[in-house]
Amino acid sequence: MWVEGPDLEDLKQTGKARMRGSTWDVLVCWAENQVFAIENLCSHALVPLHTGRLRNYVITCSSHLAQFDVRDGSVIRGPLEGDPENIRQQVTYHVEVKNGRVYVEVPE
Repeated sequence: MWVEGPDLEDLKQTGKARMRGSTWDVLVCWAENQVFAIENLCSHALVPLHTGRLRNYVITCSSHLAQFDVRDGSVIRGPLEGDPENIRQQVTYHVEVKNGRVYVEVPE
Protein backbone atom coordinates (compact mmCIF):
# COMPACT_ATOMS: atom_id res chain seq x y z
CA MET A 1 0.00 0.00 0.00
CA TRP A 2 1.22 3.49 -0.79
CA VAL A 3 1.29 6.05 2.03
CA GLU A 4 1.88 9.77 1.89
CA GLY A 5 5.12 10.92 3.44
CA PRO A 6 6.94 14.20 3.89
CA ASP A 7 6.90 17.25 1.69
CA LEU A 8 9.85 17.00 -0.71
CA GLU A 9 11.12 20.51 0.04
CA ASP A 10 11.00 19.82 3.78
CA LEU A 11 12.89 16.56 3.25
CA LYS A 12 15.56 18.37 1.25
CA GLN A 13 16.08 20.70 4.22
CA THR A 14 16.09 18.09 7.00
CA GLY A 15 17.69 15.20 5.09
CA LYS A 16 15.50 12.57 6.74
CA ALA A 17 12.02 11.94 8.07
CA ARG A 18 10.41 9.13 10.03
CA MET A 19 7.12 7.52 8.98
CA ARG A 20 5.33 5.01 11.22
CA GLY A 21 2.32 2.79 10.97
CA SER A 22 1.02 -0.07 13.09
CA THR A 23 3.19 -2.65 11.29
CA TRP A 24 6.01 -0.58 9.78
CA ASP A 25 8.59 2.06 10.71
CA VAL A 26 10.34 3.74 7.77
CA LEU A 27 13.14 6.26 7.44
CA VAL A 28 12.82 8.47 4.34
CA CYS A 29 16.12 10.03 3.26
CA TRP A 30 17.25 12.75 0.87
CA ALA A 31 20.71 11.65 -0.28
CA GLU A 32 22.69 12.91 -3.25
CA ASN A 33 19.58 14.55 -4.75
CA GLN A 34 17.47 11.39 -4.56
CA VAL A 35 14.79 10.03 -2.22
CA PHE A 36 15.24 6.66 -0.51
CA ALA A 37 13.24 4.75 2.09
CA ILE A 38 14.72 2.18 4.45
CA GLU A 39 13.56 0.21 7.47
CA ASN A 40 13.97 2.57 10.42
CA LEU A 41 14.89 0.08 13.15
CA CYS A 42 18.53 -1.02 13.07
CA SER A 43 18.73 -4.76 12.48
CA HIS A 44 21.45 -5.07 15.13
CA ALA A 45 19.75 -3.63 18.23
CA LEU A 46 16.39 -2.26 17.01
CA VAL A 47 17.48 1.33 17.63
CA PRO A 48 15.66 3.88 15.43
CA LEU A 49 17.98 4.93 12.60
CA HIS A 50 16.32 8.33 12.22
CA THR A 51 18.30 9.44 15.30
CA GLY A 52 21.56 8.64 13.51
CA ARG A 53 23.70 10.58 11.06
CA LEU A 54 23.09 10.55 7.30
CA ARG A 55 26.11 11.29 5.14
CA ASN A 56 25.97 10.76 1.39
CA TYR A 57 24.24 7.36 1.04
CA VAL A 58 25.21 6.07 4.50
CA ILE A 59 23.05 6.14 7.64
CA THR A 60 24.93 5.50 10.89
CA CYS A 61 23.08 4.04 13.87
CA SER A 62 23.39 6.33 16.88
CA SER A 63 23.76 3.42 19.31
CA HIS A 64 26.54 1.08 18.14
CA LEU A 65 27.59 2.95 14.97
CA ALA A 66 26.53 0.25 12.50
CA GLN A 67 26.26 1.70 8.99
CA PHE A 68 23.85 0.95 6.16
CA ASP A 69 23.57 2.07 2.53
CA VAL A 70 20.15 3.73 2.10
CA ARG A 71 20.06 2.77 -1.60
CA ASP A 72 19.84 -0.98 -1.01
CA GLY A 73 19.96 -1.51 2.76
CA SER A 74 23.32 -3.28 2.64
CA VAL A 75 25.56 -3.33 5.70
CA ILE A 76 28.53 -1.00 5.24
CA ARG A 77 29.97 -1.57 8.70
CA GLY A 78 28.84 -3.77 11.56
CA PRO A 79 28.31 -2.53 15.11
CA LEU A 80 31.32 -1.42 17.16
CA GLU A 81 29.83 -3.08 20.26
CA GLY A 82 27.78 -6.20 20.73
CA ASP A 83 27.53 -9.24 18.49
CA PRO A 84 28.76 -8.36 14.97
CA GLU A 85 26.97 -11.43 13.61
CA ASN A 86 23.61 -10.12 14.83
CA ILE A 87 23.07 -7.76 11.89
CA ARG A 88 21.37 -8.08 8.53
CA GLN A 89 20.61 -6.02 5.47
CA GLN A 90 17.90 -3.42 6.08
CA VAL A 91 14.63 -3.63 4.15
CA THR A 92 14.20 -0.87 1.55
CA TYR A 93 10.95 0.48 0.13
CA HIS A 94 9.84 1.88 -3.22
CA VAL A 95 9.32 5.63 -3.29
CA GLU A 96 7.61 8.06 -5.66
CA VAL A 97 7.36 11.82 -5.69
CA LYS A 98 4.04 13.30 -6.82
CA ASN A 99 3.03 16.95 -6.64
CA GLY A 100 5.86 17.76 -4.26
CA ARG A 101 5.07 14.95 -1.79
CA VAL A 102 6.97 11.73 -1.12
CA TYR A 103 5.00 8.46 -1.18
CA VAL A 104 6.34 5.18 0.15
CA GLU A 105 5.08 1.67 -0.62
CA VAL A 106 4.85 -0.15 2.73
CA PRO A 107 3.51 -3.60 3.68
CA GLU A 108 -0.18 -3.80 4.57
